Amino acid sequence: MLNKPLSHKADNPRILLGMSGGVDSSTAVYLLQENGFDVKGLTLSLTCSMASLFGDTIHPRDHAERAKRVCDFFGIPHETLERCTLFEERVVNPFVREYFSGRTPNPCVE
Repeated sequence: MLNKPLSHKADNPRILLGMSGGVDSSTAVYLLQENGFDVKGLTLSLTCSMASLFGDTIHPRDHAERAKRVCDFFGIPHETLERCTLFEERVVNPFVREYFSGRTPNPCVE
């Protein structure tokens, strides 16, 4: 599938791959395994009650379950880390405060 193999130094280098359970992360698992990498999937749960505000009709728990099913299919371990409170405290709440103060913050930069 790749034009040239991914280069790596160790015999079975380990990769921790961010997993959504979608096409991109699923394809990444396949390609990494095909090139000899030892892959582990990780899903960060970043939205608690905020999902509906962003137009996401899939509950965050469903994203993690979908990612786990993909990892099970490929025979790799999967872990979900709940970080929604931390994300809301450090990213969402400051963004909302700035926005309602008339500014247009960029939480990916600030």
